[in-house]
Amino acid sequence: MSDKKNNPDSLGEQELLGSFYEAPKNSHMASKDSGRDRKKTSSIDRANANNGSLSNKKRDISALIYILRLLIILILLVVGFFLTVQGIRLYQERLLVERPQKIPSAVMSEVPFMDSTAFTSEESLDFFKNQCVQWQDEETNLRAARELIKREYLDKALQRCNYVLSLNPSNREALELIADLYTRIDRQVEAINAYVRLLNLDYKQIAVQEKLIESLYFHEDYQAVVHLSGWYYEKAMFNERVHYLLFHSYKKLDRMDEALEIANRILKASPDFQEIALNRIEILMALKRFKETIAEFDRLQAKRYRDPIFYQNHATCLAQLGQIKDAVEVLGKAVNIFGRSEVLSWLQSPDYDKIRNDAYFNTFSVRVGGEKVSNQIKALADRQEDQPQGGESYLIKRNIESLDSITPQLNILDKND
Repeated sequence: MSDKKNNPDSLGEQELLGSFYEAPKNSHMASKDSGRDRKKTSSIDRANANNGSLSNKKRDISALIYILRLLIILILLVVGFFLTVQGIRLYQERLLVERPQKIPSAVMSEVPFMDSTAFTSEESLDFFKNQCVQWQDEETNLRAARELIKREYLDKALQRCNYVLSLNPSNREALELIADLYTRIDRQVEAINAYVRLLNLDYKQIAVQEKLIESLYFHEDYQAVVHLSGWYYEKAMFNERVHYLLFHSYKKLDRMDEALEIANRILKASPDFQEIALNRIEILMALKRFKETIAEFDRLQAKRYRDPIFYQNHATCLAQLGQIKDAVEVLGKAVNIFGRSEVLSWLQSPDYDKIRNDAYFNTFSVRVGGEKVSNQIKALADRQEDQPQGGESYLIKRNIESLDSITPQLNILDKND
């Protein structure tokens, strides 16, 4: 037995048998190998005491964290992709909205004249088939445009009308709709072109002529208003609306004599039209026709007794006529209604230089503002006399609504009660 232990051949045989049966070679080498394996294996991978399987809680937690991070990254990528797609769609919609603005309106392009064509029977049949389809398409779009106008979708209604006019530039209903739409959104150039096309279809349309005159006025083409009004009255009778626009056009062109004549016609038809009456007073004062102005003041006294500008103009007119007592009487009424400070600002006007040295007027000035104020006003007048006069102006701006603020949607013929 001792020979086998010491014999090297027997040791080789044991190693061979051990390797065949998966047994350790010897106990000493097995203990060394197991110790080395324990060092390689982490403490978290040791065998579970219950079932012998490896337990790795930290690794499981870290794996879950990595999975959650991966899911968050995927969600962010999906959200980013979705937002990118939505941004592209919004940009495309914006381009679609802006594109019609770059395309000129159908009424701004020239309409080519079509030569008459002789059709054969087959060509005529095909032509009228296509024409019927086109008419149905036009009617569908016009019906949609009318519904859009009722719902205040004016831009979309314009697109429908422009489409119809691109198919048929002479569609009267489309031209009427688009002209009114352009007037409502204050695009007067397009409205004027639409009205001109309507008149090319039938120049006898009185209502279209009136709308064209109004569009020209709000486009501030006052000379065109004058010329077109002359053509309008070759066939039409007196129209207060056209006269109103013609009056202000003459006034804008500084043609006061013609404006006064038109004002007289309007007041003859509508004596209570106060705006025109006040404008007429201004024109008469500018033309220094003060006697005619006094009659107009007397006529409007009962309706304008609370208007300070009315009293100011009235007193100025009387002062220019040299009617000092009447002028002081009007100024005294103004003091009782509006106060001394309001009237004192009027007395500094050069319009009263003609009567400033009169004793009656000076007495009134002292009573209203005192001796000191009266002397200051007189000294101011003396300094103004020494300076070169650039030309007197008797026009005083009234405290009424400016015509430039009136939009075509308003009834410009509303009279003040």
